Amino acid sequence: MTLAMSSMPKEKMGNATSIFNLMRNIGGSFGIAIMTTFIARRNQFHQTSLAAHITAGDLKTRTALTGLQSMFHKEGFDTVTSQRKAFTVLYGMVQRHAAMLSFVEAFWIMALIFASMLPFLLLLRRPKHHAEPAPLSVSHPAAQPEPAATRTDEELEEQKQEEEEEAYELLVH
Repeated sequence: MTLAMSSMPKEKMGNATSIFNLMRNIGGSFGIAIMTTFIARRNQFHQTSLAAHITAGDLKTRTALTGLQSMFHKEGFDTVTSQRKAFTVLYGMVQRHAAMLSFVEAFWIMALIFASMLPFLLLLRRPKHHAEPAPLSVSHPAAQPEPAATRTDEELEEQKQEEEEEAYELLVH
């Protein structure tokens, strides 16, 4: 049972799990939509910035295009087709590199979001488990549990302090 549902009484568990799953699905859908938009926009940005560095006057670009053209020419393509295929391969390389850069950025964004959520784990408290009530015997009235209203404030405070100490020990160890 997850931490979110552990403090829920059994009679409300059905409604609580359906609401929990609805919120989880909606949150996941928003997250996927946001990251997809982020990746698409960053992909466009990187593609534009990478393509700006590929010019006809650049020696590395000319060398790559010449090498690709000669490769396609050796495979039997004519000069025009070899040139078109070389440009297509070069553009494909730019697209793949831009996609890789955008996915790396998306990974870092998600890692930062995850890391920023870690301190909130310290705010979680150990849940109170709702145990099944034991069957009571009618013949033994002393076997019935003491009502919570008869507990003193001091007893309730001691119980709360013990639970907080247990939670602290779980976090430390």
